[in-house]
Amino acid sequence: MSPQILRKVYSCTIESILTGCFTAWYGNCLASDRKTLQRVVRTTQYITGAKLPAIQDLYPRRCQRKALKIVKDSSHPSLRQFSLLPHGERFRCTKSGTNRILNSFDLQGIRVS
Repeated sequence: MSPQILRKVYSCTIESILTGCFTAWYGNCLASDRKTLQRVVRTTQYITGAKLPAIQDLYPRRCQRKALKIVKDSSHPSLRQFSLLPHGERFRCTKSGTNRILNSFDLQGIRVS
């Protein structure tokens, strides 16, 4: 098969499985887990012969996309966590006392947006 078809198969199946609920769990997963996920991507890249995006490159894009969806939906329960600063250009970032909260989607989504 051609590399283009194999890349589409990868993005439709393997990537969608690896990144399912990605914004909820990736920020707080261990470095060893991230290496394991990247190993799957590298193996798939070797099989397909096509350049594939790294897992750590997908996370900020997914967070930004999800944050923009939350901001556009006025009835979303997480909308109150995305409040704009008085000048209206950036979102207010809450202070966090632990790395678990610092790496959560809410703060990552605010940082990326």
